[in-house]
Amino acid sequence: MKNCYIVEVKTHVRRLSASALSSPIVLLKQSMLLLLLLCWVISAKAQTAPCSTPTISGTLNACAGSGSTLSSTTSGGTWTSSNTSVATVVSGTGVVSAVAAGTATISYTLSGGCVGTTVYTVDPLPDAVTLIVPASLCGGEIFEYETSPVVYDGTFFTYHPNVYIDYPSLGQTEVFNDGTTIINATVYYARYNACGTHIDSANIEIKPIPTNIVGNTMMNVGEIDTITSVSPGGIWSSSNPSRATIN
Repeated sequence: MKNCYIVEVKTHVRRLSASALSSPIVLLKQSMLLLLLLCWVISAKAQTAPCSTPTISGTLNACAGSGSTLSSTTSGGTWTSSNTSVATVVSGTGVVSAVAAGTATISYTLSGGCVGTTVYTVDPLPDAVTLIVPASLCGGEIFEYETSPVVYDGTFFTYHPNVYIDYPSLGQTEVFNDGTTIINATVYYARYNACGTHIDSANIEIKPIPTNIVGNTMMNVGEIDTITSVSPGGIWSSSNPSRATIN
């Protein structure tokens, strides 16, 4: 195409030289035609200039909830994201916000239509789980925790001295209460990954073991007596009401 432009210009130059011998008016017309032709050649060459794909640089991954800034050596372009549910990008600055785990194609488009692309990866935070433990236990009881949904990749722990975790990986735990009042303890389950930590907690009510039952343990039929305990708040019961009842 470039050679065609040159041949066309040369042809009109020869015509212009020949016209100079004929008439000044013809010369003027030919000169104007040549000027228009030159403008057309320059414009056509500019429109057919080769397109250079812009390069994209910067950190191409982030944890959900954070982000990074991308850049290009060629200024004046516009940034876009193919999946805004995963990552969004500010069109004029290249600032990327990581929304949720997954991948998105980030594009940088120049005014001439040249486009550079890159894949942006969003890493997940630990998935949330709910810790499930008995709401109430008596001192000396043993239990095992559960999670919903069921997972085994976390850590079960506590800071309370009345809760002893025998096997942390299994969650086998024993509670203690040698006093006379109810103890409230908090236990935790934590999950970790490169992007952060998720911790869920649950409360356990640890009841004291009834001790020191005081009173007459032998009576005749028809007799009534009262027995007591130093541990208040309990409920009395009889294993054999046909022999002895208690209120």
